[in-house]
Amino acid sequence: MAPTESTNVTQRSRPVQHNTESTTETEPTSSETQCSECGGRLIQDTSTQELHCEDCGVVAEGTNIDHGPEWRNFDDESDRSRVGAPLTETRHDRGLSTDIGWDDRDGYGNPLSSKQKQKMRRLRKWNSRFKAKDHKERDLRNATTEILRMNSALGLPDSVSETAAVIYRQASNEDLIKGYAIEAMASAALYISARLEGIPRTFEEVESVSRIEIDRTRRAQTRLRRELGIKIEPANPSEYIPRYSSKLDVDREIRNEAKRLSQHFMESQHASGHDPSNVAAAAIYTASLQFDQDLAQTAIADACQTSAVTIRKTTKLLIDADPGTDLGFEEIEDLNSTKIATRLQQVRD
Repeated sequence: MAPTESTNVTQRSRPVQHNTESTTETEPTSSETQCSECGGRLIQDTSTQELHCEDCGVVAEGTNIDHGPEWRNFDDESDRSRVGAPLTETRHDRGLSTDIGWDDRDGYGNPLSSKQKQKMRRLRKWNSRFKAKDHKERDLRNATTEILRMNSALGLPDSVSETAAVIYRQASNEDLIKGYAIEAMASAALYISARLEGIPRTFEEVESVSRIEIDRTRRAQTRLRRELGIKIEPANPSEYIPRYSSKLDVDREIRNEAKRLSQHFMESQHASGHDPSNVAAAAIYTASLQFDQDLAQTAIADACQTSAVTIRKTTKLLIDADPGTDLGFEEIEDLNSTKIATRLQQVRD
């Protein structure tokens, strides 16, 4: 029986020796393409994202793990805040408070019971009351809401409302609101912000979406600029021309000519004391006369929120300031629009 036992031991040891040799042979191969158990080819299952051997089925790698940080901030990589909306000046609390929704459903989408609905109504009421701890915060909340409403009505970008909210907040901190209506200060802050952002709007345009008279807005913006030391460069008529041209649907050549005329006007002696928006409207009208376009003075006046009389007077000053024409103010002072258009076309030809 002894030889039999020796034979069995030898037979059992052979597979072990064979496996050791097989393991040694697969060590130099790449673990990314060959199985470490049988040397077969590794494939990846797209549904489970597992890397397994197509021969023996062993799983070489499970789901891929991202070893990078779980946070990502595109504005500032040093800020590791993980949750919450970005801070905004257009809310009185800068967006740090919590709002309770009005859906009356739980986390699973099921409707709340009547008792739970009553509880949520009470929580909403007290949450709304505690958001503003004093009258200053309540006024700031009303002002930022008004700024957002007017900003949207005027079609201005969010940066304008952000700057307007900062201006109003500074005025509130320095007690400049006392004696002025909240709507007047909000309108004035928005007007100043639009000027600072290079997207000016006239007082008439602000008044069209505001709930306050234009005179009160003018006084409020004067106080804000004086007390806060805000310096605003005079508006250029060329900043109004693209918007007015879009409203009137004029050709590009008229728009370019209007910009040229307004630029020469601002460099002349006539620039002092003239509203840039009125100059822009008159420049569009003058350019339309040169290119024989049928643009009525009343249509331009309505689109630019000015008067036809102002357009006629400013048109003659624009022609006088234009170095491309030899027409002086005295020559065209008593001419009507038809004769002025004829003279301009003759000069252009």
